[in-house]
Parts: sequence; structure tokens; C-alpha cells
Amino acid sequence: MKKPLRILHLYKDFYPPVVGGIEKILNIMTCNLHQDPEFDVSALVCNKHSKKTVRENYKGIPVIKTGEWFRFQSAPFSPAYIKALSRLEADIYHFHFPSPTSEIAGLLSRSRTPWVATYHSDIVRQRVALKFYTPLMHRFLKKCQMIMPTSRRYLDSSEPLQQHRSRCRVVPLGLDSTPFQSTPLVSEQSSRLRKKYGTPLVLFAGVFRYYKGIHILLEAFRHVHSSASLVLLGDGPLKHDIEETIHKTPELKERVYLPGEVPEYELPWYYHAADIFVLPSILRSEAYGLCQIEAQFCAKPIISTSLDTGVPFVNLHEETGINVPPGDQVALTRALNSLLENPQKAKEMGDKGWKRARHLFTEENMMETVKSIYRETIERKEMT
Repeated sequence: MKKPLRILHLYKDFYPPVVGGIEKILNIMTCNLHQDPEFDVSALVCNKHSKKTVRENYKGIPVIKTGEWFRFQSAPFSPAYIKALSRLEADIYHFHFPSPTSEIAGLLSRSRTPWVATYHSDIVRQRVALKFYTPLMHRFLKKCQMIMPTSRRYLDSSEPLQQHRSRCRVVPLGLDSTPFQSTPLVSEQSSRLRKKYGTPLVLFAGVFRYYKGIHILLEAFRHVHSSASLVLLGDGPLKHDIEETIHKTPELKERVYLPGEVPEYELPWYYHAADIFVLPSILRSEAYGLCQIEAQFCAKPIISTSLDTGVPFVNLHEETGINVPPGDQVALTRALNSLLENPQKAKEMGDKGWKRARHLFTEENMMETVKSIYRETIERKEMT
């Protein structure tokens, strides 16, 4: 009997407990591989809250969390990460880019294990550090047998990827649609939320970060029909500023709600309760927008921004929703009012989004391609 292919996933954090899009995809990929007898999967990440290295078991998946000393511009400093990587045996290293800690560890390991990388995003915010890191980044990308950007649009617009384009294969991200199906419990809870917050209901869900454009959304919502309510679901670094803005703005104070973070199983309640989902991100750091797929699984129309990333690839303009220029609060107000005034149009967009997501953005589609890349990578190694 053929031995399973040993796949080691490398990133800085693991979900749970760390919440984020890359962490969620890492979780989905490792769980899917764990259920497939063709593969033996494990993960190497950092221990965000301790200098101590620990070995955990997540649903049967070995997760090694190496102790870290501190983080500089989001990158963990963890000498133990390099040592752990040199000791772990695998047939393929699957990196989740960007993660300088993982990438530098890979370069220092001098391992002959084949590399592949899911290219989630360019390094956007850390421009000063990027000047020094760029040579190492290109050494890392050059060593990858296959690089997987998540959309054609991102591949075309990413400057770092252009010199590695021949080894790129677009692999759209996907999710499991099952948790977002409407059930009697979901219907009951979504009805309760609609009564609690009022209707029509606009929903944002995500971490309150600098690039999410929540301040633009709040300014736009001042001029949205006064009957509408807005729920900002989540938490994050900007929460205090957001609360202060809402408190000081009469047009927002009585109709914008912040329930905080909710357990994963409650997310579908909020999506199904909403009439419109909005993702007002303003910077390239929003590379894809998994929350859009979650909303589409619940047949909700989306208002997002026409960033030069995968965001408008997921949400097709005037088909599954509306894309507005990033940072344009007037256009955002106009789009919100347009769908609020035309619920039939909103429903049609939501239905198209549901069909598109079920066809393109599933876990099965994503993993089928990823697994084929693993097999191709091993075949190439065996031929050399």
C-alpha cells in the first residue's frame, strides 16, 4: 500500500484561536487533507502568547506552535520555528504567503523538500520593512515549485508575482457551504435578530482593521434611509474609535449596533437576518474577502469595492451585487439606497450570488486543485 503524502502547512498562526482569513483557509485545508487517506497533514505555526513551544492536536491534526519572543510588524520572532522545521519530515511544504517567519525559516533550513505556496496577498502595509525583505521574498518565491494566487485579478496586479508568473496557477479560495444552509434553527434565530435590530438590515462582518473602510461605511450610512439598521459584527483594533464615532453622530446612534464577536455557529444567523451584506474595504490588504462567499452561501446581495484584488472577482458588479470605488462614501451611500429601494433587484443579485458561490467557491473545488498540485509536484520530483 502506498504511503500517504506528508504535507506540512506553514504559517504564523492557526485558527482557532486566531481569527483571520488566512487562518481560516489553513484550517479548512488541513481538516480536508486529514480526512483523505492519500495525505498525512500537520501544521507549523507560532505560539502567539508564550515563549514555550507546544504540540497540540486539533481534530486529529498535529499542530506545532513554536515559542515566540515578540512580533515586529506582525511577523513573529521565533528561533524555535527554524529548529522545528529542520526536524520535521514532509514530502511537501505548503507555505501560506505572506509569513516572513515561515519563509525565512524555509530558506535557512536548506531543505530539499518541494515547496508550494498559497499566495494570499502582497505585503502591503510594511513598506519600509519590505525594502529590506524584497530580496529574500524573491528568493523564497523562486524556490517554490508552484505558487497559487487566489484570483486572476490579483495575479495580474501583483508586482512581485510578475517575475514568477510561469510557476503561478490561480486557485480560488473556497468554503464549506453546509454551515450556512437555512435550517429551522437558523430561521428562528435570524427572525429574532431582525426583530432585535430592525429592518431593513445591513450587515458588515469581520475584524475591525485599518483597511476595512468601516469609517467610510459609517459616514455613508448617515445618508442611508433612516429606516435601515446597520450591524457591525466583530471586534478589533478600531473598536474604540468606531464606538466613539457612533456615539457622537446623531444619525448613527440609534441604528448602528455592535454585538461584538460571536461564535462561529452563530454567523449564519446574522447573514440570513441581513438584507444586504457590505464589505467597504479601501486597501489592497483586502485580497479576497471570504466573508463575501459566506454571504453568498446565504443568498445575500453584496456591496463591496472595486479594488484591484480578488474582491470584485468574488462579487461581480451588477450581477451578484454592486462594486463602488474604494473610499467613495457618496457611491457607497448610493449603492446602499439603490438596493434598499429595490428589494426585488437585491433578491435577484443574492440568488445569482448563491448559484455562483455553489459553483465556484466551494471547499471541494479548492481542494481538488490543491491536491492535483501536490501530485504534480511529487511527480516532478520523482522525474528529476
